[in-house]
Amino acid sequence: MKVRIKFEKTDQMRFIGHLDLMRYFQKAMRRADIPIKYSEGFSPHQIMSFGAPLSMGVSGLGEYMDIELKEASHISSKEALERLNAVMCTGMKVKKFLQIPDDSKACYGTYGHCRFLRRSLKRCITG
Repeated sequence: MKVRIKFEKTDQMRFIGHLDLMRYFQKAMRRADIPIKYSEGFSPHQIMSFGAPLSMGVSGLGEYMDIELKEASHISSKEALERLNAVMCTGMKVKKFLQIPDDSKACYGTYGHCRFLRRSLKRCITG
């Protein structure tokens, strides 16, 4: 069963790089006890894929990732959202947890367009 997760990365978490973000979500999945599927083989890892990475220091209000859940898992979207947001730190929030068809395109292949807002650092600091 595939799931698409929409999350936001703001505040101090915008300074986390893409690889660290991946490790962050791996730990969050374990802490929230989400029944995520693992790869087979000598060194199993969680099956997850992320959308296009953001540049360092850029906030994202609509970032996506896909995960695969174990076959026999029956977790509701509401319960998964509550569990994940309970283990997230300030600046990270899971907004949606939706089941998608198994033959869906990966989240990084579904971007049609992106909109960027530019603010000066001085304006952000002074409010």
